[in-house]
Amino acid sequence: MTTACGIDFGTSNSAIAVPIGGEPALVDQEHGRATIPTALFFDAETNHVRFGRHAIRNYVEGTEGRLMRGPKSILGSALVDETTLVQGSAISYKDVIAAFLRHIKTVAENDTNCPLDVAVIGRPVFFVDGDAERDLAAQRTLEACARSAGFADVQFEFEPIAAALDFETGLTREQITLVIDIGGGTSDFSVVRLGPGRAREASRTNDILANLGVHVGGTDFDQQLSLNCVMPLLGYKSPGLGGLTVPASVYFDLSTWHRINLLHSSKSLHEVKAMQTFYADMSLHGRLMKVLTKRLGHLFLGRVEEAKIVAAEGACEAGISLDEVEPGLAAAVASAVPENVLADSYDRIMETAKRAVGLAGLTGERIGTLYFTGGSTALPALRRRFRSAFPDSAPVFGDPFGSVAKGLALKASRTVG
Repeated sequence: MTTACGIDFGTSNSAIAVPIGGEPALVDQEHGRATIPTALFFDAETNHVRFGRHAIRNYVEGTEGRLMRGPKSILGSALVDETTLVQGSAISYKDVIAAFLRHIKTVAENDTNCPLDVAVIGRPVFFVDGDAERDLAAQRTLEACARSAGFADVQFEFEPIAAALDFETGLTREQITLVIDIGGGTSDFSVVRLGPGRAREASRTNDILANLGVHVGGTDFDQQLSLNCVMPLLGYKSPGLGGLTVPASVYFDLSTWHRINLLHSSKSLHEVKAMQTFYADMSLHGRLMKVLTKRLGHLFLGRVEEAKIVAAEGACEAGISLDEVEPGLAAAVASAVPENVLADSYDRIMETAKRAVGLAGLTGERIGTLYFTGGSTALPALRRRFRSAFPDSAPVFGDPFGSVAKGLALKASRTVG
């Protein structure tokens, strides 16, 4: 056992792995599960902080408190230097991230009975698209949060490179691989030369042919489906007085995981209440106010996420219940809807993947393997697009939620070894 670990701090889910006898092992985070939803719940009734599935369950069961999901999305944004009210006290978003990292560190240390001082943390190719200064600032913020959580030595690796290192452990011959890592917040790609002989080399710089990413992922899919299927029932794009449509910004915030809590402040509620003069159909404004005052945003967006998966897997229709607003009120996601609604996002993902191959100086025929990891690679429509774009490449599906953490643990073992 070493004192090093690999951390996949994800937008939707996180995982931590440690090297044991030179082999990476995922650490049990929640009762036999190696992954944990990146979520915190500040319980107002007990004054405790809950994490992961426990956090989400407390929120869904109606416990009084504050749920925060996807704090990674704050990195690189203006929100990262701000505070938010939790049980009447101001807490910085940086402290929220540090609290989550401290929790998974403590769980891992208790599980392994070993202090963890060194962390190799995965990062997207770009935290922020097209802004190198903000991108570097996002990494520095995450490093500061990790140190605040108790890690003495913090290093970083691109998430698709980490996935490649994990994939390489099972290879018997050399090949060029396009790593496709589509998670909750970003889609990242690496073109890497891999092989059993190369795995033993101290430096892999010459084997990394290209890295590229785009800030599009599963949470963006959730947002787009929410806006398309659910928000119209609350007034989104509805006609207002004077022929204008009602203001849209509140609906975008209500469909974005890390912005929902911003709508719960007294100031925001007052502003949305004042919007009633824009609505031709006052019942739609009433529904919107009920969602905000009853704090149903996270619950409904979670149902959108579930419906996305069900519909994408071929179900004729997936329902999204809004009974908490009105009995019988529901939205439907037909099987064809996700691909239609998400077509622009899929196009951006495919364009970025092809550019990554071009940056490596290769054509698609030279890619031997497509290695898929990240939860959003489970969407059949995306898989079909990659198979069509790279018909000569063999698809391999890795552990969607564990391969990055295990690859980071491999690098960690070599770092301290």
